[in-house]
Amino acid sequence: MKVRRLQSSAVAAFIGAAFVPIPAAYGQAEPLALKLAREINTAATPAQRAATTTPGAPGSPALTASPELRRAPQSPATSSERAGLEDPDRGAIFLRADRLEGTASIRLEASGNVELRTRRETILADSLSYDIVADEIWGRGEVVLRRGFDWITGPELKFNRDTETGFFASPRFYAGQTGARGDAREIRFLGPDKYEASDARYTTCVAPNNDWYLRSDEIEVDRLRKVGTARRATVYFLDVPIMYAPWLEFPLSNERKSGFLTPTAGSTQIRGLELATPYYFNLAPNYDATFTPRLMTKRGLQLGGQARYLFESAAGEVSGEVLPDDDVTDKTRWGFSWKHNQQVLPWLAGYVNYNRVSDAKYFADFADRIAITSQKTLPQEAGAVVNYGQWSVLT
Repeated sequence: MKVRRLQSSAVAAFIGAAFVPIPAAYGQAEPLALKLAREINTAATPAQRAATTTPGAPGSPALTASPELRRAPQSPATSSERAGLEDPDRGAIFLRADRLEGTASIRLEASGNVELRTRRETILADSLSYDIVADEIWGRGEVVLRRGFDWITGPELKFNRDTETGFFASPRFYAGQTGARGDAREIRFLGPDKYEASDARYTTCVAPNNDWYLRSDEIEVDRLRKVGTARRATVYFLDVPIMYAPWLEFPLSNERKSGFLTPTAGSTQIRGLELATPYYFNLAPNYDATFTPRLMTKRGLQLGGQARYLFESAAGEVSGEVLPDDDVTDKTRWGFSWKHNQQVLPWLAGYVNYNRVSDAKYFADFADRIAITSQKTLPQEAGAVVNYGQWSVLT
C-alpha cells in the first residue's frame, strides 16, 4: 500500500489498514491523528509492526488494523461476523477535518471542512461525531450525504452504518439515475436501501422548473424493489392541485411500470379548458396499453386509448377515441386508427394502415397539432411487399 502524505492545513486519519508518514518529520507540531496512529502501533506486537512497516522505510511506524479499532463484539460467537472496521465488505474509513480529536478506538470529534469517506458513501459536514464502537455518525451544519449518483443535504444527519438506520433533518434530495428531486421535513433511514420521507415534495422536472410535483404526507422509498409509495398524496400541475390519492406507487428507475403518466393541460377557443390524465398499463414486455380520459369544458369528456404490440414477425398499434355526446353538436364523435406490419415469409411482407373518423371536421375540432388539424384525407390501405434479390415489388 502506498504512503499517503497528509497536508499540513488539515488533519486526517485512516481508520482501518493504512500507512502514515514518519512522525519525526513533524517535530513538535505532530498532528493528533499521527500521534494516535503511532500510539496504537506501539501497542502492537513486533510481528504486527514488522508486517505493517512502510515499504522502503525500515522501521517506519504504521497505523495497523489492530484489535483496538474493532467494534466490541456482542458475544464470542459473533466476533468474526462483526469485525467492524476490518470487515472486507465495508472497507476502511477515511476521516479528514481542520480539527480532529478523541480516542481512535472509541470516538472521534471532527470540525471544520469535515469529510468522511467509506466504500459506500461520502459525508461532508461542518462538524461530525463518530462513535466507532456503535459505528454511528452524527453530522451537523451543512451536511451532505452522497451515495453513487444520489445525494441528500440538510442541517443534521444521524446515521448508524451497522443497521443503516437514522434520520436526516430538513433534507433536500436528488436521485441521479432518474433525475428525481425534492425536499422533506425529515427523512428516516429504515434499513438497507429503504427510507421514509415525511411532509415531502417529489418531482422529475429539471431544476429549477417545477411544472408538476407530488406532495405527500409520507413517501416510502424501497430501492431493492425500485418503487416509491406515497400516502395521502396530491399531484400539482403549475401549482394547481389536479389529483388526490390516499395511496400512490411510482417507479424509481426508467423501467416501465403501470401508473399515471404526466398529465397535459391547455386551452383553446374551440374546446375551452382541457385536461388529459393518461394511465399506462405495462401488460407484458412486448405489449402495453394507455387509457386517456380528456375533459374539455366546451365539449365534454372524451375517452381515448392506445394499444401497442410487438412479436417476432409482427408489430403494430391500435388507437381510438370517442366523445359520446359533443356539447356543441349533440353528436357522438370518434376516431380510429390501426397500423400493422407483418413479415409473412423471408421474401414477403404485408402491411395495414387504416384510419377513420366520424365526420370531416373531427381533426379540426379535436386534434392538438397543426399538421393533423389541416389533414384533408385519411389513408385506408393494405398491401404486400415482395423482395427478389435487389428488387422490391409493392402491391
